[in-house]
Amino acid sequence: ANGSNTTGINTLTVAPGMDYMVTLEDSSKVWLNSSSSIEFPFAFRGNTREISITGEAYLQVAKNSSRPFIVHLPQSTVQVLGTEFNINTYEAGIEKVSLVNGSVNLKAHNQYIKLEPGMQGINKKDQLFQQTFDFKKTLSWRNGLLYFEEAPLTEIAQVIQRWFNIKVVIDNDRNKHKRIVG
Repeated sequence: ANGSNTTGINTLTVAPGMDYMVTLEDSSKVWLNSSSSIEFPFAFRGNTREISITGEAYLQVAKNSSRPFIVHLPQSTVQVLGTEFNINTYEAGIEKVSLVNGSVNLKAHNQYIKLEPGMQGINKKDQLFQQTFDFKKTLSWRNGLLYFEEAPLTEIAQVIQRWFNIKVVIDNDRNKHKRIVG
């Protein structure tokens, strides 16, 4: 609440099949996809604004050049001054940061890369690299849509489990690697 000396960390976990938007104390907005979580303070203190995210989230960071915004991921960090970007850590050992506008630095393993709009930074197996990304496919979850291009059935099963909180069993091994478009 305004005027209070509230301290502490909030943890918000989004249930499977749901999504949620939270506005942080500095007016930054975070949209969380299903089966994702965020840890954030009641109020930002000190010279930085820091949060932690697992799963997938879209961030619209309020500009404040005197207080950098830092997002801690399971294996890396993203540093921002004010921007919009998507984070995806669903796949174990792989973190993706997709920049919509502004500029961010992705840091991991004593390396860093600076991303420009339209680029996706990837942290995979102790390696950082970048590539372009498909805005429609990467950001479609925000509109309740899923796009698959030549996706193996095993990948689609994971998404169905996460979005609908149901167990998916592929009972025929021949079908596990079939590729689906839709």
